[in-house]
Amino acid sequence: MLDATSIIVGTIIGAGIFHIPQWVAGEVDSLGMFLGIWVVGGLLAFTGALCFAELTTAYNEDGGDYVYLRESCGHFVSFQYAWITGWIIRPANMAAMAITFALFGREASESLQTWGVFLLAAYGVSLLAVVNLVGIQAGKWSQNLLTVCKVAGLLLICLIGSLPTFSSEHDATMVSSPTASVAGPDGQETSAGEPLDSDKATTAAEKAAESVPTKSAPKNWSVLLSGLLMALVFVMYSFGGWNDIAFVAAEIREPNRNLPRALFLGLAIVTVVYLYINFVLVMNLGLGGLASTANAPAQMLQIKLDGIGWGDWSGPVRGLLGILVGVSCLGAINAMLITSPRIYYAAGQQHPWFRIFANWNVETQVPRAAIVAQWLATIVLLAACSGMTGPLEQWLPENWRVFKSENPFDELVSVSAPFFWGFLTMVVLGQIWLRFKDPHRPRPIKTWCFPVPNLLFAIASAFMVYRSAEYVWAQQYLVSGGIVLVVFVTGLILGLLSRAMKYEI
Repeated sequence: MLDATSIIVGTIIGAGIFHIPQWVAGEVDSLGMFLGIWVVGGLLAFTGALCFAELTTAYNEDGGDYVYLRESCGHFVSFQYAWITGWIIRPANMAAMAITFALFGREASESLQTWGVFLLAAYGVSLLAVVNLVGIQAGKWSQNLLTVCKVAGLLLICLIGSLPTFSSEHDATMVSSPTASVAGPDGQETSAGEPLDSDKATTAAEKAAESVPTKSAPKNWSVLLSGLLMALVFVMYSFGGWNDIAFVAAEIREPNRNLPRALFLGLAIVTVVYLYINFVLVMNLGLGGLASTANAPAQMLQIKLDGIGWGDWSGPVRGLLGILVGVSCLGAINAMLITSPRIYYAAGQQHPWFRIFANWNVETQVPRAAIVAQWLATIVLLAACSGMTGPLEQWLPENWRVFKSENPFDELVSVSAPFFWGFLTMVVLGQIWLRFKDPHRPRPIKTWCFPVPNLLFAIASAFMVYRSAEYVWAQQYLVSGGIVLVVFVTGLILGLLSRAMKYEI
């Protein structure tokens, strides 16, 4: 159960918690709304976990969502899921985390300054891929270690932020600004992966002055609702990944007991950690200060250390923060390297285009070919992110570059998000259909209040599909979005050919 919980916590807590709180703060009007939206996000994830508690125990096979879609929607839809996940969703998210790891890692250690972003990011992914190729035990222990380190690091930040200050100058930042203005696009553009810059640190008094506007009109209900819905989008993204445990469901001991416990325990740990760190950030920066800063944890640590007279330690502490971000990213990457290859292994049992991934190494208890494929797909994306397309850019308008910025974290995650949430919507709705299609299958754990959790989570996920697609269009991610569509259409064609072949191992 602890190993499964570690995978869940490690997948959920990535780079998002270091930049999403300021986005959320820019969309709400009070501390209650700010913390409440995080609680709502946790509860929505809990409704999804209720659905998966039944699915993982009733259909206890490696492959998770692939298996559930195969049973509810058929082989064609399940093939599309495996195809899009293998070439878009997982590589994009792993590449985004790897770039963040490289940027923060270079900032935290002078010895890494000579490494290029691509080399350091590729090294991190490659090292974890080798660890997982060694065997499931090596992957499991590395995941447990990374998860413990990241949770302990986050709690350490919270404890430092909770220390009392001895200067009244710093007490001004303890008051939240209920009418703080929205951070705006600039706050989003400096999102995950922005290096820690000591020049951005200001005194507590200056930050307090910046966070309190001179005059602002109250928002009407439509503007407030729009802001809350946007904040919910950010929060739901922060909770994404809890369903990854389903991909290794067949390898969990005593699944009927441990799978549901791991799901709920993992989500409980993440929710408590998220609430704690967000509360500490607001108490130190104020709601307006949080919304207007590009690197909230670093800013909070600077203010707190100055306030308690430990300002000389701010440099090393900020360096440790960079290491913590790197560890969080590596933990998320490692968790995906454990879970993702199981999808392609399961797909290899029914589809010719995944046949090479159908082999299971008995000695190491891992699908080695699938791990290598996931590693290669991520490396290719990292190369594209790091300038492989540079020679072509002089012939193309700026809007037609493959990636529009040096740190394409936002772009990578955004172009894959509509597919991630779309398939998740189909899974929870498919569970309702499976109750009628497969009524005699034993279901050791049944969803509470069925089908209310399914409908609630499906509505929230469908909303995420709409908002993420809208965001991709608004940001004009034309080339990367076009490439994703080409891959998607290719999958449709190959899926039809796979049906015609009637292939089965």
